[in-house]
Amino acid sequence: EFRNLLRRLNKGETMLGDTVLLTRKDGSTLPVSRYSAPLRDAFGSVTGTMTVMEDITERKRAEDEIKASEANYRAIFNAANDAIFVLDPDSGAIIDVNTKMCEMYGVSREQARLMDIEAFSSGSHPYTQESAVAYIRKAVMGKSQLFEWMAKSQDGRIFWVEVNIKQTMLGGVPRALAAVRDITERKWAEEELRESEERFRQIFEQNEDPALIINPDTFMVVDVNPALVRRYGHGDKRLRRKGPALFLHQPELDRISWALEEISRTGQVTIAPLNTFGRDGEGIITVFKAKLIRARGMAYAYCTFRDITERLR
Repeated sequence: EFRNLLRRLNKGETMLGDTVLLTRKDGSTLPVSRYSAPLRDAFGSVTGTMTVMEDITERKRAEDEIKASEANYRAIFNAANDAIFVLDPDSGAIIDVNTKMCEMYGVSREQARLMDIEAFSSGSHPYTQESAVAYIRKAVMGKSQLFEWMAKSQDGRIFWVEVNIKQTMLGGVPRALAAVRDITERKWAEEELRESEERFRQIFEQNEDPALIINPDTFMVVDVNPALVRRYGHGDKRLRRKGPALFLHQPELDRISWALEEISRTGQVTIAPLNTFGRDGEGIITVFKAKLIRARGMAYAYCTFRDITERLR
């Protein structure tokens, strides 16, 4: 190696910053950065050579730590279950993406870095580049941004995502880190739940039988339908506040309490006949039915009071 170096120097070649590994007397190694150049006389002829060697042990150690850190970062970055975008905080340009992002949107890492955010959005207002950059700028000002976004994959599929943008420093440079989670199934479930609740609301309000929804554990009235208000002559708010005590006497109230205690075990209860009375004191004979229903993780009793006074008469 040394003879080869001399041959190159004697030909007039200059070598700057070659990194070589030397061996000390005790057998340990020493990384050095070598700067070599020929020495020339006044006529330009090579008369000798000069080599300066700089100990770069600490620099190499720092470089190795940076490489290890980068490898760890890349492993964590690509192992994440969420798609991750590393973004320029000023322009919103895509600096880097992880493996999950490539899978979710159907692009390669190289392709993603050449595209803008709008290419991965539905494009309809407000899911545009301008809106995305506004979120990014708010995030880099220190306030994390969490919002839902209508996304688009490269095959044209539209889907919903939840985006969390935070400010971060990568390699000493400020960046915006956007973690993106596919929530399409959750949105569908929420929409189905909303439609189901709307259908139930319409049935509840249009039911000709007086009905109320009550918490079987606390006996607190959650809701009453218009038929109950009309039949017993009490306002909606008063019925919610006072409950069945407004149109039931003892021992009928005890029978209702027993039914609500039983409903958690049986799922449904019927009491017939049940004597109730209107605001004017008129007696109303009913068939009471209660059925256990669940909404948003809570159990409620759906109770109806069917008037059978005329039928019995």
